[in-house]
Amino acid sequence: MNGQLSLFEVDELKQENEETTSDSSPAIEQQTISGNKAMQMLDLSRHSFEKAVGEGFITPIMDGNRKLYRVSDLEEFMKTDRYKELSNGTVDPRNPLNDLTGKDWLPETKSFFYQKGLGANHPEAQIEKLHPAPFSFQDIGHLIRFFTKSGMTVLDPFGGVGSTAKACEVNGRKCISIELWAVCSPIPMMICKCHQYLVSSSAVELSFHEVQQQLYRRCS
Repeated sequence: MNGQLSLFEVDELKQENEETTSDSSPAIEQQTISGNKAMQMLDLSRHSFEKAVGEGFITPIMDGNRKLYRVSDLEEFMKTDRYKELSNGTVDPRNPLNDLTGKDWLPETKSFFYQKGLGANHPEAQIEKLHPAPFSFQDIGHLIRFFTKSGMTVLDPFGGVGSTAKACEVNGRKCISIELWAVCSPIPMMICKCHQYLVSSSAVELSFHEVQQQLYRRCS
């Protein structure tokens, strides 16, 4: 963070500079790779890779001034639970905000995200169109995952078509949804029913017609 390289990084830079002039035997070169290439193979950050080395899961081989790593050792490490933890990330027990791992946290801290709609022809999208200003449950899901933990209750005082309630259902949260506009009241239930019976196209079609009929009756 202060612009200085760690000892591990300095060693890696020295190794990269010496690779073209090394007198290593062909056998060693075929069976081993540099630290940078090992990190690429494992798809780990330098910090996680150093952890694995420090904990003894990966043992470097000294070849002159270079540290090399056996491909076979890396392949064996990829079968361990520790590799899965480092690769997938773990939730810090000190984190009271959410259930995100360090790996999941970074993308969610961006000040933007790409909207992921269901598609205009999706059954739930057809139901959402019955409201003048709907938004996708996938979008609100970003906020729910970032600001709540699994099992928590989310209060939505402007329920609308139930996007927040649906996002809570999908992400393992509870939701209290309030909507004063009577026209909208059946829409969230139809969306949840549509989601629950999505495996049956006839059930989805029936749900859509049911909500249309209820809305027409209320507006007439």
